[in-house]
Amino acid sequence: MANINVDDSLNSFIQKQVSSGRYQNESDVVNHALQEMAAKQAKLETLQRHLLEGERQALSGEFVEQSMEDMLSEFKRNYTKGNGL
Repeated sequence: MANINVDDSLNSFIQKQVSSGRYQNESDVVNHALQEMAAKQAKLETLQRHLLEGERQALSGEFVEQSMEDMLSEFKRNYTKGNGL
């Protein structure tokens, strides 16, 4: 494992997380934080791909007749199924 240095405020936060009993040690806190960061990055990359695809479709004249409410409903359905962001 890599040896890392964190500033005092982050070190204090890590120690509080361990003291709370939520994590067994400092490594568990850092691992969880990095997993969350990786998941957030993956979601961002997915969103960027969707936006680029939408831009490509718009520029090529591919439009969908759909109300804002229908689009939001579709997004929410996909999101709750785990297919979305």
